[in-house]
Amino acid sequence: MRCDIESCSLPPGWESVDPSTEIDRVFSIWFLQDGGERPYRVIEHQLRRRYSLQNQVEATAVLEDLIEQFQAIRSSNRLFVHAGAVGWKGRAIILPGASFAGKSTLVASLVRRGASYLSDEFAVLDSEGLVHPFPRQLSIRERGAVSGRRCRVEEFGGVVESSPLSVGIVAFLHYDQGSVWQVSELSQGEGALELLRHAARSPFKAALCLRAASSAVGHAQILSGVRGDADEAVDHLIELVEFQNALPSRKVV
Repeated sequence: MRCDIESCSLPPGWESVDPSTEIDRVFSIWFLQDGGERPYRVIEHQLRRRYSLQNQVEATAVLEDLIEQFQAIRSSNRLFVHAGAVGWKGRAIILPGASFAGKSTLVASLVRRGASYLSDEFAVLDSEGLVHPFPRQLSIRERGAVSGRRCRVEEFGGVVESSPLSVGIVAFLHYDQGSVWQVSELSQGEGALELLRHAARSPFKAALCLRAASSAVGHAQILSGVRGDADEAVDHLIELVEFQNALPSRKVV
């Protein structure tokens, strides 16, 4: 029996195509009445992979992640970096990190403070290093949960950024409960390499990956270190990008 997937949030930019169109990858989601404790199945047909899940929320979350990962790898003109991303007065703040790294928490906090929303999962870079909106629904994960609750950014009083932005700050932050903000600055070369380590890459677009990462950090401040409370980290990030925005108006004597 097929499962109703109306609750599935498809990737930004999706569109219907004619059934006769050549298909790159087929995914499906099923509910099996005799499936035991994990009756939901997500199937990636070409790779013959099956994922067994306990409920529809978990199943749709896995389906969404698989589709987005495939999109990230197969995109021919964009580099997808695993990162949260927001805009602040015309500059992007990129927060690379793996799952469970706290990207969505920081993004939500920044949005509440007035940042525009780009993404909580992928910073999408073009060959010139500009960050494009990828406004998937925010995934807010409760402590200990495997999957997060998906919600629209408007629920936080936020807005989706409508234009690509140049990068102002790239912050590789590790959350450590009870710690305070303690970061050091990386060089542009180190920043580009770290971005590539967090990127969804494929051999057929290696040149694009290198150019996009290098261009993104060309005029950015790159930070690495430990953060504590999200609100404190947001204060520091906003202060840094505000300082950057003030620099062009300074005259060199």
